Amino acid sequence: ESTREQALQAARLILPRLRAGEAISHTSALLIHGCPLRVAPELHVTAQPPFTRTRARGVHGHEWDSPTPIAIINGVPVAFPETALLQSAPTLPLIEQVVAIDHLVRPRGFAGRVPALTSAESLDTSVHGFRGRGARTIRIAVELARVGAESRMETLTRLLLHAFGLADSFELQAELVDTDGWIGRFDLVDRARMTIVEFDGDQHRTSKAQYEKDIWRLDRARAAGYRVIRLRSADVVHHPQEAATR
Repeated sequence: ESTREQALQAARLILPRLRAGEAISHTSALLIHGCPLRVAPELHVTAQPPFTRTRARGVHGHEWDSPTPIAIINGVPVAFPETALLQSAPTLPLIEQVVAIDHLVRPRGFAGRVPALTSAESLDTSVHGFRGRGARTIRIAVELARVGAESRMETLTRLLLHAFGLADSFELQAELVDTDGWIGRFDLVDRARMTIVEFDGDQHRTSKAQYEKDIWRLDRARAAGYRVIRLRSADVVHHPQEAATR
């Protein structure tokens, strides 16, 4: 069961007790919006004026200073993504904030035809107008975030490159072509140095179709002159120095 489904299940249990204007908020809302966060499975509920925070067992109750719009997701009232991000700013670690932002600003669906949950421009405006606790950290997170990362580990891979001063030369989700046409789309590409960095998630290992597709496009990329560096989660999380050296 995904963390999103866990958050939705917890929200449905409290749903009959929610008052008018109350909504699932903070990191609980970010999880329901699909952000691939690693956070404690806590349920956050925020009340809007004139109500005070909810007091229920197993629920973290909060109050929001002014009325704010609410989204309905699978029948559950949920704070809008930008609001949930700002609500989470005081406690959500910087890396998790970047993971959340990368997810929120990523176009979805086939070939990115479904709009992102929010635009990078709108989020930047909201964050730089924010004066609450955690404002400084979340502004740093916005500066580190990029449109294009398609998974948590892709974001962490990019942050690893940034930490070692390597990120600026790489293009996210870059499309490459050769004399025969389109080769494919790759996680990170340094065109000047002819280098590709690919993160291999579980789907690359468990899906035969994905595995065969990877072999085909990576062989073509190498034939076109690119060096390919493939990273797994252990490389990024446990051996960052070695990964950066590669």
